[in-house]
Amino acid sequence: MFIVKKELSYIENKTLSLIPSNYIFFDIETTGLKKETTLVYLIGCIYFKDNTWNFIQFFNDDGNSEEEIIHNFFSLLYSDTCLVHYNGIRFDVPYIDYKRKLYKFKTNLYNFSQLDLYYKFSKLKNILMLDGRKQKDLERFFGLSRKDQLSGGELIHVYQSYLKTQNQKLLSLLLLHNEDDILGLLSLLICFLPYSKLNNGKFTIKNLTKTTDTLTVFFSIPLALPREFRKKKEGIYFKIEKKSGIFSLPILRQELKFFYPNYRDYYYLPAEDYAIHKSIAQFVEKDYRKKATAKTCYQKKEGEFLPICKTFPKESLAPLEQFRTEYSDKQIYIEYKKELPVDFWKLYINSYYLSLL
Repeated sequence: MFIVKKELSYIENKTLSLIPSNYIFFDIETTGLKKETTLVYLIGCIYFKDNTWNFIQFFNDDGNSEEEIIHNFFSLLYSDTCLVHYNGIRFDVPYIDYKRKLYKFKTNLYNFSQLDLYYKFSKLKNILMLDGRKQKDLERFFGLSRKDQLSGGELIHVYQSYLKTQNQKLLSLLLLHNEDDILGLLSLLICFLPYSKLNNGKFTIKNLTKTTDTLTVFFSIPLALPREFRKKKEGIYFKIEKKSGIFSLPILRQELKFFYPNYRDYYYLPAEDYAIHKSIAQFVEKDYRKKATAKTCYQKKEGEFLPICKTFPKESLAPLEQFRTEYSDKQIYIEYKKELPVDFWKLYINSYYLSLL
């Protein structure tokens, strides 16, 4: 076995400071997919130590050092380590776990926190509109460059040739592929962070304007999106370019119904087409009232209304009066008021964003 190690201090990106120091990025290279009959020949990692990010590779240079390189990889892990990988839940982690049992190591990767960027980006598929979801597909989408041009499958033959010849050019190809994969992981996490902030509702409302039939909210986000995001759906326009965002939606003007939750305490007045509390209904002649049902226990109101996404937090929606066109209508509206607080608009934009995922 031999080790390649270097500092990544040459990477100038302020976003690196946002990455927790307990993150360890890793990727393995194997001689095949079947863990029972193949071996690990290379493990690459990025980890934080001595106030800087470091890159390291453990290489099985003789075909017999699998146990040793796995042991060295395990030596980098701490109890609070979070493992960052790409589709590692399906391949890298179970592969290493099989070898862990084989060599009777106590370290179990399943005991560590996992950040699988494959699954994180898969949740963004409707927003990113990706043609594919391999790591290289994402790197191309975000304009990330790599020197390596070979696939993992092609490198199996390169490794087998290296074992026979010890050719340094073949070794360079093997190390380069793994290095580009690991550095690509780091870059993809940096690309993902702004979307993560969006996911958590990190919006700052800058301004709000209203015309006769349109409401527009101008906002900003803490991290610039790596690519412009633009969506227009059912009259709603949503755009984010770098850190600046625009959210525009039509104002609904019509008569809607507010349904009382405790209909047994109400009477419905057919002539007036609304419900009143039984404490008042006692003064109405019996011929002009009937016991309300869930479908008839409502008051009508004309005004300006905003549609509410299903992803809007229920606990934040509870204090607001909710309107529908009919009782069975699943679409909820609230009345637009100038007094709606800034926090409401942050939740409103965030809920729409989440509805697109």
